[in-house]
Amino acid sequence: MSAAFFSSRAKQGAKTVLQTGTFHRRLIAALALAVASDWLFYDEPPGLSAAVFTLLMAVIITWLWGNRRTPTEIFRAWIILILFLLPLSLQATSVALLFAAAGLITFSLLMTGSVSSPARISLFHVPAHLWHSPFFLLRDLQSHGAGRKSMKALRSLGMLITAAALSAISALIHYGGRILLPLILAWLFIKLFSFANPLFAAILPSLQLELDLERYFDTFFSHALLMALTVLVVWGLLRRNATFRLKAMKRAKAGVGAGRSIMRSFLPGPLPDTLLTLTLLVFNAIFAVHVITDLYLELPAHLDPKEFPSFRYAEYAHDGAYALAVAAALAGVFVLIAFPSAPNATKPSAWVLRLLYLWLAQTLAIALSALVRLNLYVSAYSLTHARIYGFVFIALVCLGIVLVAWRVHAGRSTRWLIRTCVLAAIAAVWSLSVINLDNMIARYNIAHSREVTGKGLPLDVRYITTNLSVYALPAMFAENGPWRNDPVRMAYAASRIREALSYYKGWRQWSWRAWQLRAFERALREACREIMQQRRSKRHGG
Repeated sequence: MSAAFFSSRAKQGAKTVLQTGTFHRRLIAALALAVASDWLFYDEPPGLSAAVFTLLMAVIITWLWGNRRTPTEIFRAWIILILFLLPLSLQATSVALLFAAAGLITFSLLMTGSVSSPARISLFHVPAHLWHSPFFLLRDLQSHGAGRKSMKALRSLGMLITAAALSAISALIHYGGRILLPLILAWLFIKLFSFANPLFAAILPSLQLELDLERYFDTFFSHALLMALTVLVVWGLLRRNATFRLKAMKRAKAGVGAGRSIMRSFLPGPLPDTLLTLTLLVFNAIFAVHVITDLYLELPAHLDPKEFPSFRYAEYAHDGAYALAVAAALAGVFVLIAFPSAPNATKPSAWVLRLLYLWLAQTLAIALSALVRLNLYVSAYSLTHARIYGFVFIALVCLGIVLVAWRVHAGRSTRWLIRTCVLAAIAAVWSLSVINLDNMIARYNIAHSREVTGKGLPLDVRYITTNLSVYALPAMFAENGPWRNDPVRMAYAASRIREALSYYKGWRQWSWRAWQLRAFERALREACREIMQQRRSKRHGG
């Protein structure tokens, strides 16, 4: 019995040593990350520094947990992180920073084993992880023996510093009357003589004992606050959070269950086949009339303006596109309500399914018609950010209709449908953050302007140079650009780019697009200089 007792005590001691060592490694890593964040981010706008800090955190997490993961798991986690970091390496926007934070949290959950696979990660993990991260540090300090010892050591050090400070103050009060008074008088004499005698001031400059304590205190406090916040935020990323994940997911499921029960109290529930048949017949008839008339209106040669005097093709193309997209989205919502995915739900009849697929096909045709309308409007007028977002929204609606049809056909759950739609939306936002939208809009509008094609509307130069960012200016100097040989416009664009990139002072603010734009600004100034020299040589030669 004694041998078993000592064996259990030895195992417990080994486990405590292992936990203490892990805690110390996490503490050293958190302090190193705090120093790195102060060096990278203090009084510096984000840029390449954010990507460097994210990669540094990933390396430290791999150092802490890499021996518990297989090479395949490590490779998969790193690929996901790099994909999330790609927008940040191109340009440091708020969306890119959000993707980097989400990628780092996903990397931490995978490497620490808090989540077994990327398929089990939900959107709930990102805000919940940031919210609970400071409490992880306090919990670890209280639960680990190393934390308690560290707190005792800090208390002892604080008591020692307090005793030393009190002793110094006591000595200063006791002996300062003999030393401090002569020093103050000497300083006052020097100040007075320097003020009254310029030669004295030149020989012995006045002592500047005025210290800007407030400025130094503010700087020290800002550095300390940044590092403390960094430790609180990154601590939860350096540890395994399986218990937190289980509790959080239970609370999330409880909240979702409560929300479902509230929604069920307002929703009518599954409809009988007779009512579904009648409803789908009416919907099919309404959608068929719209599809036929829509095809008639989309062919302007068949449209007589005298029959529709109030018809405006621009309103038809622009406003109607968003209305059709909303109608298609509402059709998908109706399918989710009328055709529940519960295991014990009764399956509709074959006739109802045929009517449903026909209606969804017409809904998809309407959504595609909305894309055609928006494309007609953009071709007739111009491309803007709002219209690009409209294209993406309508494309997501089309994908959602296809997924709704597949959900009904394959018997998938509503949870699968929502998860797939959310992933598609995230992929769309990621793609928009990777593309240089301002430059793309400018190049499209220039290529489809009246000055280039000979038809349509003239180029809206003010929109490109004022409403868009400086990243659109290179399109104005392309082969078909209106400013390609104008030295005045070249100097104006170069000055605007230099002013916009004035924050670009070192590698911490580096990004791929800013680096390209800075190189274009230098090339623009060089081209402007060459054109001016050629004009001077022609003038002098003539």
